[in-house]
Amino acid sequence: MGQKVRPTGFRTGIFTGWASAWYAGKQDYSELLVEDARIRAFIPKFLARTKERKEQRPAIAKVYIERTRERVTVVVYSSRVGAIIGKKGDRIDKLTAALEKLTRRHIDVKTVEITRPEIEPQIVAEDIAEQLERRSSFRRTMKNAIERAMEGGAKGIKLQLSGRLGGAEMARCEKGMQGSIPLSTLRAKVDYGFTEASTPQGNIGIKVWINNGDYLTGEINDATDAQAGQISKNQRGVVRGKVAQRKYSGAIKGNALRGNYVAYGDFGLQSLEGGWMSAECIEAGRVTMTRFVSGEGRYYIRVFPHKSVTSIPAETRMGKGKGEPEYWAAVVRTGQILFEIGGVPEAAAKEALARVAYKMPFKCRFVHRRPSV
Repeated sequence: MGQKVRPTGFRTGIFTGWASAWYAGKQDYSELLVEDARIRAFIPKFLARTKERKEQRPAIAKVYIERTRERVTVVVYSSRVGAIIGKKGDRIDKLTAALEKLTRRHIDVKTVEITRPEIEPQIVAEDIAEQLERRSSFRRTMKNAIERAMEGGAKGIKLQLSGRLGGAEMARCEKGMQGSIPLSTLRAKVDYGFTEASTPQGNIGIKVWINNGDYLTGEINDATDAQAGQISKNQRGVVRGKVAQRKYSGAIKGNALRGNYVAYGDFGLQSLEGGWMSAECIEAGRVTMTRFVSGEGRYYIRVFPHKSVTSIPAETRMGKGKGEPEYWAAVVRTGQILFEIGGVPEAAAKEALARVAYKMPFKCRFVHRRPSV
């Protein structure tokens, strides 16, 4: 079953929402359902027919439709919004008029930009189709698409091309895969895209599966610092912090009796778990907060790395030699304040501390300063 089920439909209503938002009775339901399908099929054909240059081909990820009594709102998700809007909005006006003529309803077209097209399966499939239509090598195209997706932060990607590949007389199927693609795991954020490339030898079907993380654990990759097989300097603290958390076998019991309230700034980041936090993890939080603090703002670091950690196991006797410290870590208890920030609006403080919390090896929460009595 796993290989034959569309991942988007498999998760619809469980972890993902519906592609349309409206309600209709039994008499009108079938008509509106067919109309939604006609709108989704019409938009890519219309934009491809009215494109001015090949480079301006709009890459459409999905189309969301919302209906009310008065109007129909169509939201187009694309990585090339400018190609849809056109010069001074003339192209989107033509699209709106064409949709109104097609449906005989009042249409409102909106656009949403996809900032990371390399991990959007439908856009990846259309990009591969565009390259195949330009007679590019299908093996090189598949390899480049896989590399871009993994560098963009995807947990895994799978490609499948079917047809007369390379102009061969007999059709065949070629597959490429890297990373993890748990198709039968409902909580895995696996997206699917499909399109066809029109070549002189015939059409080539392109299927793309991309795994972008986990719904339940919140492990959805944004990969803002992802590099080609490397970890950025700011992200090393996160990895090292998690290593420190694993190396400590016991749990940090008890709550923090000191340093458990905001004392210097206006807002703070409080730990909800106990553990070890490495010096590099603290530095990653400091660098993150520096970007949000302007000339009048200020931040405070309430933890200090005082515990040395070596590569030698803890049970090794002192006489055998512990070696040089591998890194230094701070012992954190539940409820302890890690970072504070002041002199900035609450919205900016929330955004700054939320990004700092993402780099911490344990769960944290945003807290305010206690009012003075």
